[in-house]
Amino acid sequence: MINKEIYRVLIEKFGKKSNFEGFKAILIDYLIIGITVFLSEEWVMHMTGVLFFSCYFLICIILASRYRGFEILVHEASHNNVFATNAYNRNFQFLFAYPVFLHVRTYAKIHLEHHQLIGDFEKDPDILIYKKWGLDKLPENKLWVLYLRPLSLFFTWDHLRTTFLNFWLIKEDRLTKIIYWSIVLLVITLFDGWYYVGVYYLIPFYILLPVLRFYARANEHTGVDFSIESRSARNNLGFFHRYILHPHGDGYHQVHHLVASVPFFNLPKAHHFLLTNNFKFLDSNSPITSLAMMEKGCKDTESSWS
Repeated sequence: MINKEIYRVLIEKFGKKSNFEGFKAILIDYLIIGITVFLSEEWVMHMTGVLFFSCYFLICIILASRYRGFEILVHEASHNNVFATNAYNRNFQFLFAYPVFLHVRTYAKIHLEHHQLIGDFEKDPDILIYKKWGLDKLPENKLWVLYLRPLSLFFTWDHLRTTFLNFWLIKEDRLTKIIYWSIVLLVITLFDGWYYVGVYYLIPFYILLPVLRFYARANEHTGVDFSIESRSARNNLGFFHRYILHPHGDGYHQVHHLVASVPFFNLPKAHHFLLTNNFKFLDSNSPITSLAMMEKGCKDTESSWS
């Protein structure tokens, strides 16, 4: 267990939240999306052949990473960590949650159960999803589970029939969701923007992001040891994790589980502080290392790392 004095220092040093940092993170995501679309229209869409498909694939990765960024901010908002003013985490969710068909309070109800029940193979919501995906059976069928099925659009369909459908079925804030998307669709139609929606939203969001999301979520609690608090999750660090799979500090997942009230922009500092205080983490600094640990699966009682 993290001792009370360390916890107190963490909260004192790194627990302060910031409206400025919250709005800045959202703005940066939108700026990256806008600049990426502009550069694509200026150069990529004039290319042909292999060069076009290669550059467009890169464009889709960048855009998908920013849509992933919105999803991470929903996670942070569920802990009231995006803004210092708690109400802002819900009042401004139309900026980051609605574009990716998420609702902060609905997400929080499920996610906070994960924190309370982490490692419980019968009740932890994340573990139940892992079991649905077959991650508890790894390394059995790892070729299919980790490498082939993600390319089959399975996770696109899974998102549509769960997250997307629930976004509309859940009654809370339904009117604001309808108003938001009505305005968005009206603006798109008035400005004849369906081409841009298809090329820069639908393809990255529904084709590429589901694959990235699977790997991002799967490498958080595979190859870990639930019997040791500081090893019940993995910190996935390095360039690809930081900017593509786990933006906005999401890669510091173990640190987040230890001190969930530390906001996303301070998680790197909290991680460094804990390391200097002799905490031992299961840190991965590359996608290859994360994938190797992921292949070990998510195990119930025995440690799955060595």
